[in-house]
Amino acid sequence: MSFTFKTTKGKTYYLKSRATKKGNTTYYLTQKKDAECLQEVPVGYEVFEKYDSGQAYIRKIKESHIEEAEIAAIGKELRRNKSLHDFKLDICGDEIRIYTKERGATTEGSELLRGFMSGTRENPGAMLNRFARYEERMRIILVQRKGEREFTFQRYYYRGSIDDWITIDSGSDLEALAEKNLYHLGKESYYKLFGF
Repeated sequence: MSFTFKTTKGKTYYLKSRATKKGNTTYYLTQKKDAECLQEVPVGYEVFEKYDSGQAYIRKIKESHIEEAEIAAIGKELRRNKSLHDFKLDICGDEIRIYTKERGATTEGSELLRGFMSGTRENPGAMLNRFARYEERMRIILVQRKGEREFTFQRYYYRGSIDDWITIDSGSDLEALAEKNLYHLGKESYYKLFGF
């Protein structure tokens, strides 16, 4: 049985390999299933979805020092935020990347779709999820110095000529930082968060 990966957009990908000019093996994803598709993901690799584009990729696993309890604390705080309709986390090395669903792709929109979809069997909510747009809104970066664990919170800055990530907070108490900063996701106050 071939390895399959289904994205939030409903696309199914299969895994293949090929030899490079130097004789190494490279891996890639395709939507075409055939006999050359691999059965499993090679050791040291992972398949992931880039939530803002809906594209699936295969990448080498980056070693992460972020603990499961820390990821759970971030998830708990995000679920407490009633302004968020949905979120996705991408753990990449020592970074937690937070993607949030754009406001237009909510369940209220499913009521509007219901009238237009009388000839289809697809659930309007499922259709909205398939076309939902996620944006990377915040990053939490673990920095370890002399045995100390410090977390840096960054948000994307959209104004002026910067268009880049800015640091808005940092410290060692992850739960307090999460409560203070993740509250702003999905709210106008997010755009007023400035750091150092």
